[in-house]
Amino acid sequence: MKKQTTGLKSRSIIYTVIAFSIRHAVPVICGFLLLSALFVYFALKIKMSPDVETLLPKGEKVEELMRQLGGGEPVGEFLVVAVRGQELFTIGTLTAFGEMLDRIKAFEEIQQGITPFDMVVIGRTGKQIRMLPLAPGSTAPRTEEELRLFEDRIRNSPFARNLVISADATVLVAIFTCAKTLDYARLMDKIRSVTADYQGRLDIIISGSVPFLERTGIYLARDLSKLLGIAALIILLSYYLGFRAVRGVVLPFIVVALGTVWCLGFMALVGFSLTIVTVVIPPLVLILGSSYSIHVLNQYYREAGVEPRNKIWIADSVFHVTWTVLLAAATTIAGLLSLFSVSLVQIWQFAVATSFGIIACALLSMTLLPAALSLLKHPSPRQTEQVLTGLLSRLMEKVARWALRFKLPILAVVAVLAVAFAFTVKRLEFTTDTISYFPRHDPVVADMLFLTGKIGGFDEINLTLLAPNAQSNYFLQTDILDQVSRLEKDLRSNPDIGYVASFVTYRDYVDSLFGRESDATQSRVPLLLLARMFRSLSGNEDIARYLRIMANQDFSRLTLSMRIFNSRTGKFIDERGLRRILGELELSAKTSLDGQIEWVVWGTSLRFLAVADMIRKDLVASILLTLVATGLISCAAFRSFRYGLFTLAPLLVGLMVNFVLMVLFAIPLDATTFMVSSVTIGVGVDNAIHFLLQYRRLRSYSDNIIQVLIDTLRTTGRPIFITTAAIVCGLLVLVLASFKPIVYFGVLVILTLSSTSLATLFVMPAILAFLNRRRKDQVR
Repeated sequence: MKKQTTGLKSRSIIYTVIAFSIRHAVPVICGFLLLSALFVYFALKIKMSPDVETLLPKGEKVEELMRQLGGGEPVGEFLVVAVRGQELFTIGTLTAFGEMLDRIKAFEEIQQGITPFDMVVIGRTGKQIRMLPLAPGSTAPRTEEELRLFEDRIRNSPFARNLVISADATVLVAIFTCAKTLDYARLMDKIRSVTADYQGRLDIIISGSVPFLERTGIYLARDLSKLLGIAALIILLSYYLGFRAVRGVVLPFIVVALGTVWCLGFMALVGFSLTIVTVVIPPLVLILGSSYSIHVLNQYYREAGVEPRNKIWIADSVFHVTWTVLLAAATTIAGLLSLFSVSLVQIWQFAVATSFGIIACALLSMTLLPAALSLLKHPSPRQTEQVLTGLLSRLMEKVARWALRFKLPILAVVAVLAVAFAFTVKRLEFTTDTISYFPRHDPVVADMLFLTGKIGGFDEINLTLLAPNAQSNYFLQTDILDQVSRLEKDLRSNPDIGYVASFVTYRDYVDSLFGRESDATQSRVPLLLLARMFRSLSGNEDIARYLRIMANQDFSRLTLSMRIFNSRTGKFIDERGLRRILGELELSAKTSLDGQIEWVVWGTSLRFLAVADMIRKDLVASILLTLVATGLISCAAFRSFRYGLFTLAPLLVGLMVNFVLMVLFAIPLDATTFMVSSVTIGVGVDNAIHFLLQYRRLRSYSDNIIQVLIDTLRTTGRPIFITTAAIVCGLLVLVLASFKPIVYFGVLVILTLSSTSLATLFVMPAILAFLNRRRKDQVR
């Protein structure tokens, strides 16, 4: 048998590579260090992308509607500059505010904007109607007469309320659109340098997506260094507790550190950036990659009991866990690559980069690690004894006996969990509120919530009405406009809709200027003048976007622009609230409009809703794909369909725990928590495979099932426990992340992976013992 095994090794490419690494240890180590230096060079060039909208898929339906109906490409980021106070309408205050806005508008990053002074509204001059700025000359009032005129216009204009002035007139708001950039910190520094000159005179608020993107970049940089540093310390501690030897701490840590550097260098090489999704990759590779070195070291110490004549025994020991390491890496990668079924770019970038890091750690653990071990002296008998008969080994034997004794209650608990899963899985919710990603104490969050409560939010949705057969001038008919007016009034009565503007808003306001109610209009002259005015302004790039999209040139299309928020909490709308508003909007349209008018709803908020639907659909596909891929790999490894199915049992327990916990603790489904299932399946199956490999090997020598199960756990329980403990403790660092999705990801992976490992230690022996319950085996 020994000669046959040696012959198999000699014909194995893997064994040849391992043996080569040991025989030529110094050149191999130098070669890997040089290659690592190259990856370090590229890793230092990796970029950070704070843009949350990169989560959105390209070319989806809502985006196409935004292009068609919104007059071009979706707008860039937005910046809000506001002042608050009880006495805003003074020449000194308004002059200072106007000067500050003019300096900000001069920045090259600012594309266009709307301020309380240059916002264009309808006014009446004699018998004519004209488009007039709220402030004479579109600048801050300079005289008392201009001040009174400005105050009268801005307080009484239905277009300005909850847009550039709050309903209680205590906040004035300017909104700018900005070009996308990776350096939002530079733009915010320029803005703060301007606002600092007015802090004594004005109570200034800076909000919008631009400051949030700046904070995102800051948090990403902070999290990367913090998470990597603490994860490294935890990994070092787990190595020390597991092996109590310098080589058992330093060498495996070098392996995972180099694997992480390779991963970062690869990301920079292929153009991947660090985002709120992919920033978790480096600590995750550092943590998951540690398990391969643990398996190698555990076997290294197990086979070091007899003093050999040469170092080739190290190759033998590593070769004995080759299948464990390779299958572990293969199943982890299979779980990750199942994420390719998802349409979100950041998720499949996460899958590719993490897979590369896993491959790097597995390769280094089977080549660089044994090469380094071969240069050291033989392990002491005390170190070997620690692995063979230490506390963990004895504890695992007790676990096996307990699991076999209470196999039926254990299986009953699994059945109860399955019932709980069936009742809770449909209650998962997706978060569309990206503000919730940030720490609550962040001042940027506080300012945004303040403005949301004051002016009714910044989430925009649009309702576009379409004339039958694209009939020209359809929406210039009085009876049709009256229908739209009823619809608009109904929408204004919705407390979660903070702002509504449309062509009908202008028509009704013009009628009020002429002293007539809209439903009693006796003349079409004001309406036709208004239509002519809209046509003349539709191509004017200086007019704000919300004016340009209200009506097309031939008035076969009208658009009602709305901004929504959660009126009960004063915060941004969540998925459930957004779906409720859409339902209410559809009901209002059906009851206010005749059957000939069609409508379509679009806007940025709906893009996130589309992502929610996509993720729900892709979640089932990715989980099934992961289970099938890992099951096929296991079946191929064992050459047995039965054993392949056994490996899935602990995974199903972990998956059920994951979704039950998400519902119980109201953890939302998003682009980050979406990945938990695929990651934990790919990683969790490693322990099941390791357990079954040893079980099948021992089963071939004995018919005593009970004793085989005890011996299997005595041998495999220790590395299973150490690798799980190392991964779980390492993932605890994610709880310290700045973004909630990363915290949720860490917590869920920890709990799910712990459940999977416990299922391997308890449920797997219970299942195998139950299936062989007719046998009368005795424990030796």
